[in-house]
Amino acid sequence: MGTLGGIGLRLTNVSISGFRGYGDKLSFPIEEATTTVIGRNDAGKSSLFEALEIFFGGAKPEQADFTVGRDDPIRIACTFSELPGSIVIDAQRSTSLASEYLLNSDNQLELVKTWTRSKATAPVISAVSLHPVIDGDEGLINAKLPLLKSIANGLGIREDAIVDRRTSSGYRDAIWATALDSGRAALEQIEVPLTGEDGKQVGLALQEYLPLFHLFRADRPGSEADQLAQDPAKAAIKTVLDEHAEELKVLTVKVQEQVTALLADVVSRLAEVAPELASSLRPTEVGPSWAKAFSGLQFIDEHDVPLTKRGSGTRRLVLLSFFRATAERGIVDDPDYAEYHRGVITAVEEPETALHADLQSDIVAALQDVGDLPHRQVLLTTHSANLIRLVPAQSIRYITGERLTRRCVMVADDGDASLLLAELNKSLGVFTDHNVRCFLLVEGRNDITGLKTLSAALERAGCDGVSSLADLEAAGLVCFMPIGGGGSASLWHSNLSPFKRPEVHIMDSDRESAEHPLKPEMIVLRDRADEKRHVYVLDRRELENYLTVEAVADAYLDVVGFDTELTSRLAEIGDWHYVDVPNLCADIAHTVSGDTELSWAELASVKQKSKESQAKRRLARAFGHASVLGAITSEEPDALDALRRVTSLARAAMS
Repeated sequence: MGTLGGIGLRLTNVSISGFRGYGDKLSFPIEEATTTVIGRNDAGKSSLFEALEIFFGGAKPEQADFTVGRDDPIRIACTFSELPGSIVIDAQRSTSLASEYLLNSDNQLELVKTWTRSKATAPVISAVSLHPVIDGDEGLINAKLPLLKSIANGLGIREDAIVDRRTSSGYRDAIWATALDSGRAALEQIEVPLTGEDGKQVGLALQEYLPLFHLFRADRPGSEADQLAQDPAKAAIKTVLDEHAEELKVLTVKVQEQVTALLADVVSRLAEVAPELASSLRPTEVGPSWAKAFSGLQFIDEHDVPLTKRGSGTRRLVLLSFFRATAERGIVDDPDYAEYHRGVITAVEEPETALHADLQSDIVAALQDVGDLPHRQVLLTTHSANLIRLVPAQSIRYITGERLTRRCVMVADDGDASLLLAELNKSLGVFTDHNVRCFLLVEGRNDITGLKTLSAALERAGCDGVSSLADLEAAGLVCFMPIGGGGSASLWHSNLSPFKRPEVHIMDSDRESAEHPLKPEMIVLRDRADEKRHVYVLDRRELENYLTVEAVADAYLDVVGFDTELTSRLAEIGDWHYVDVPNLCADIAHTVSGDTELSWAELASVKQKSKESQAKRRLARAFGHASVLGAITSEEPDALDALRRVTSLARAAMS
């Protein structure tokens, strides 16, 4: 396989047609981390996930999957970024997607799988590509070597101009270069079938590079066959087996070779005594199912009752814990980290099913944490208006429309979310709760956790004018809006203004010192404040800078050596109010762990980002520390003013 610097193919877009209610083509982008698919009942959310399961090889289409009343084929297309540098197509040869002109106009891989009613078991694989078309011929990758030699000869290409005359790719390179230079060929975006010769080999090879797809169906009647939803022990087995897929493939081949050799000896000995019988025998070619080898592994309670026999709420609690464990486990440091890793896409239907309201938000947070990991993406659906409020609007894909003519509503390219919010409000009542008296806009979900923790601790300590934000949210008085950054905050005034509710914006300043100027977008946001829009661009760098050194050290009590290393660095890091605290903590935790020979600076940026995300989650829980409460109440910084403002707006509704 080729190398990618540790990144697997990342799904960027999905399109589907001819599949159940998706008669006409529906296409929409997929977020880098987490994408939330919303829609009314029977909008096609489950069909979308099941179509992806079919695309990634986890299932096959049935006749009932074809759109009723039409003879159209099923077409499922997935587009990917972060592509392999080379594709191995047999033991001796490799090629690249770019050199074969198999990338689309956005320089991404757009694979299409097509099934017809008459041949529903095996799809035709093609690639939508910006591809050279020579005299109307668009299939050179499927041509045999003699034909390619004939075409090269017809174009007047000398043999010594072909780098490798033993391979078809060598002739294709020369033909395309000559034809494009001479004007005989033009680059056109077409669908190139991968059906013969090298095309077929590339199509087969690409299957080994595609992300692994794990689907957790909604835990509802009729879904008992979904073992991943019924018992997350099955999900753990699948996860570990997927991680070792290449090793298991090698082991499978070795076992098959040795068993075949042994059975051949058996037949040879049998031929000495019963030649006719020996000539009629042959071993079947059946690969092992590693999952079946562990099929007996499951969760049981103290009475030996399997988890599958427990209530749906209990199963969902265990599933929540599985996602939490996955997020905490992350990606283990590995000196071979630069090797190619297959990505994993986790798709979860209605994660809130059978869970208490508090745990519903926890499972969404856990899934978002999984999506933040390297090589991971998360797709989820939900019917819960409360959960929709917890995900960034940019990540929402709202499926609507009539049967066979679905359409996707999402945040516009310029950041305008008004149409999306109006659709959500009309169909799901996201903002129809008239108790909501304040929208609280923050940059991310860790800010939400930190502010909830801090406000609850301040209320318990008797801090004047501050109520628990978690309690205000539970009462429906405050609605959190994680918007992803100050750059997009200014766009939300027009988006939220129709709801005629006050807004409080708490944004990081991202300043590296007291003298450091604010970013232009923050100045614009601050200048747009009015009586309905209260803007707090934090004086300090970000929310974590309101933590004390003692609180940070205690947050890492379980990390041996962290406090000592933190103390040693304090003298050189400057003003604590402007230190990048999550980055510092991630750096220290990595340094003292000794898990890898790579220093923090040598780590891949994606690995640094993952560790910083873990640090942010840990630090968000440290805002209830006694030293933080003491500092906040004595210094009365702007963050405390913001909490009092939110409390005042909510209490005004209660009076």
